Amino acid sequence: MDIKEEILPYIKDESEIKADIVEAKIDAFMIGFADWLSKLSPSQKVSVWSKDGQHSGIFTMDNEQLLERYKRMLKNGYLKQKEQQQQQQQQQEQ
Repeated sequence: MDIKEEILPYIKDESEIKADIVEAKIDAFMIGFADWLSKLSPSQKVSVWSKDGQHSGIFTMDNEQLLERYKRMLKNGYLKQKEQQQQQQQQQEQ
């Protein structure tokens, strides 16, 4: 048997590597969401607006709304972190 034939099953091509990275990122996102959701208090799971935004009151958010809130939080947190890094870099340059 040729050495190439022996090691071929252990070598991943670029598309397999990318698929593994995507799967790992999805897993990390899902675990992060589940952890975040489990730590919310009942009062953090309510909104003063209905899902369609037409009625005010006290409404329990569904999973879709909570997911959107989580994604906004991640995006805002990421942007703030990026801003802080840029400010620190500017201070170091001065």
